[in-house]
Amino acid sequence: MKTLILITLMAAAFAWIGIGCAGNDTSSGDHAGSSAANNTGQSSDHAHHDPASHFTCPMHPSVRQADAGSCPACGMDLVEVTDKDESASHYTCPMHPSVREAEQGRCPMCGMDLVEVTDKDESASHYTCPMHPSVREAEFGRCPMCGMDLVEVGEEGQSSASIHVSGARRAQIGLRSELAELRPMSVEVRALGEVVYDETRVHDVVLKVEGWIETLDVDRTGQQVTKGQKLLTLYSPELYSAQRELLQVRASGNKTLVETAKNRLRLWGVSDAQIEKIIQRGEPFLHVPITSPASGVVVDKPVVEGSHVRAGDRLFRIASLDRVWIEASVFETDLGLLTEGTAATVALTGLTGVELPGTVDYVYPYLESDTRTGRIRIEMDNTDGTLKPGMYADVTLQTDLGDVLQIPESAVIFTGPHRLVFVEQAAEHLAPREVRIGRRSGGRYEVLDGVEAGERVVTSGNFLIASESRIRAALDAWEAKSDGQHDH
Repeated sequence: MKTLILITLMAAAFAWIGIGCAGNDTSSGDHAGSSAANNTGQSSDHAHHDPASHFTCPMHPSVRQADAGSCPACGMDLVEVTDKDESASHYTCPMHPSVREAEQGRCPMCGMDLVEVTDKDESASHYTCPMHPSVREAEFGRCPMCGMDLVEVGEEGQSSASIHVSGARRAQIGLRSELAELRPMSVEVRALGEVVYDETRVHDVVLKVEGWIETLDVDRTGQQVTKGQKLLTLYSPELYSAQRELLQVRASGNKTLVETAKNRLRLWGVSDAQIEKIIQRGEPFLHVPITSPASGVVVDKPVVEGSHVRAGDRLFRIASLDRVWIEASVFETDLGLLTEGTAATVALTGLTGVELPGTVDYVYPYLESDTRTGRIRIEMDNTDGTLKPGMYADVTLQTDLGDVLQIPESAVIFTGPHRLVFVEQAAEHLAPREVRIGRRSGGRYEVLDGVEAGERVVTSGNFLIASESRIRAALDAWEAKSDGQHDH
């Protein structure tokens, strides 16, 4: 009996010891399981990055990857960045995206109402045109303005056509930039002119009766004459009859008829002095003298002694040369710059070293249809006779445009119908931008649209940048098409 009780107690003790060991094993297992779970969680944490971050390339911010790796453009290791708060917003102009205002209002450039956009909208990837940054499309396609392939713009707002140029590389390629700024502009217009007669000082000697030239006192073209000088004597039956009539009515004492006879002679070109000579002489002149109406030079003489002339025939053309005109032809594109009073410098091609100052006296209101040029007139004093009609002259005209926005001409790249510049942006980036240019003067262009005052444009090394930009845009567009084909 005692033996049985002893065996029972020993069995119970062993059972209690086994239960305790089993409990310890279970605790160890739980501890190991907990450690494993913790290790698994830690591994999981290391394997997956913060969902509020992504990986990008410092040199190519448009590259955006969910996992770490290498940049597909330059091979650099991608770095993890935290996404920025995308809830902020601002107001901008649809026509001028560079305008950013904190409150709603009107665009300072065109007056349009500003529209609200969130930074998230701008940070999201979209497609734009390198030549027309105002174009924004959600999908790949062509620019509606110029037909170029659109390029993708990443979260940093840099299109694939933009170029990152470090300071060291700038020094290597000699890249320099200057500010677009308002400054005075004076445009020089050059034109070819000719010395001509002053039309207000040209006189014709024309007869109003028929007759014959008996004597020709001034018988050479180019001869100098003075006002009142006798040019020729004329025999005219009509003038002879009119003189006789005057003398007859004067003898009758009828003052009314006398005045009528005098007016008849005046209408035929006989002066009052000549009429008084007829009355004093008491008999008519068979040969009536014809005098010069003005002082000047005989520039045309189509008659000779003995010529028969009719009423209305021109016997002489006399021009005064103490004042002359210079008429210059100006291209249609430059004509709008010139007004009456514009300063001019006249250099005579036939007289080396002679330059004469003057001003524009008149701008003719029409164009020459065959040459598409307009004419201007410069009035010049010629009392010394230096200027001779028919001389050619080089005319230089200076016109002041006032303060206008200007950039160096070396900053402008001509690409067919487009004019491009590269504009400095943040983080050492350069972006192409289309500009509309106006006049050129002193190595600078007037900017009509595309660049704002205070922006920096590349003036040296821009052709290298333009080549890389085109290659980058084409490569990214090709990659985008390739990715789309692989997705399908």
